Amino acid sequence: MKPLLRAAVAISAVYLICTLTLSACANPTLKIGDPAPAIKVAKWVKGAPVESFKKGNVYVVEFWASWCPICKASIPRLTNLAHKYAGKVAFTGVSVFEDPKAKANHDSSYIEKVNEFVASMGDRMDYTVAVDGPEGTMADTWLKATGQISIPTAFVIDQRRQIAWIGDPRAELDDVLGKVLQGRFDARAAAKLREEKEAESKRVQLGINRAASIMQSGNVRQGMAVLDRIVANYPDFKSNVLLYKFSLLTKVDESEAYRLARTLGDTEFKNSPMMLNQIAWRIAEAKGLKNPDFGVAIALAQRAVDLTKNEDFMILDTLGLALFNDGQIARAIEVQERAVSILNASKGVDANIRKEITERLELFKKSKTN
Repeated sequence: MKPLLRAAVAISAVYLICTLTLSACANPTLKIGDPAPAIKVAKWVKGAPVESFKKGNVYVVEFWASWCPICKASIPRLTNLAHKYAGKVAFTGVSVFEDPKAKANHDSSYIEKVNEFVASMGDRMDYTVAVDGPEGTMADTWLKATGQISIPTAFVIDQRRQIAWIGDPRAELDDVLGKVLQGRFDARAAAKLREEKEAESKRVQLGINRAASIMQSGNVRQGMAVLDRIVANYPDFKSNVLLYKFSLLTKVDESEAYRLARTLGDTEFKNSPMMLNQIAWRIAEAKGLKNPDFGVAIALAQRAVDLTKNEDFMILDTLGLALFNDGQIARAIEVQERAVSILNASKGVDANIRKEITERLELFKKSKTN
């Protein structure tokens, strides 16, 4: 796999890791109940700019990135909430972490890619949108200051211009906003809950580290038992721990990894195209695998394709590669042609990803003629 081919997937893996190691990713200096930091963005891309927080008003500041599949999936939900609370809550999405090299190179060229992405979303992204500068001011003063470097992450700013809530916008944001507007939201309780979750994440990470050490020393069953206890004791982390378990097993017991992949595809990840795709890609690319089970990769990728209604070029690309490596060349070409067609109609896609997915189609076609 070329380094840039799966940039989005690679960064998604960082998201998963930082979700599990929330406190370890940074030392929080900004907390619930503190005054909200200033808004200092490089450019307002869409909607009315929010230059400052006015007393008596309620705001949502959500951090996202155009490469982040989870963020993109949450955009329509955020739009629905913006419509629901129109005139009551001001919603702003701030793009961050778009280019890891931008800060060092003082390069703001990524801003145009964000412009193109937002334009391609149209009414599906119907709220104010801004983009962080290459110096990463918003990421530093909001996300990193709270120890929260996973995205998507939303902040609710209450009528006193204070941070009332921090969390995943796909979770209880709707309920939080309703209570904040009614003056019934308990920020202290929210802060306490957040502290408890951070403590849990530390315990989960310690357990994962222990399991990895045990499995890598050769005692696979004992290591798996440790991970199973983590899942049982910390259900909120279940999906991420199971994904990590699969990843570890590919290094120490491939047959068990594929058995787990099948089970997850039928149960925990059955309706999660992103999770299905991540597992399918790990098998399809076959990197470091001795006996990759492409049949499992095909089954998982096909389900992810079905769930996304045959419209996600990254997932189609995964299915195409799995089929190709399984020797189903004609079918692989058909799927990859669909991926490239959708890719060509999409704006704001990284040029390297665009190039490599297109080149993969040419590779498939060349293989057929040889």
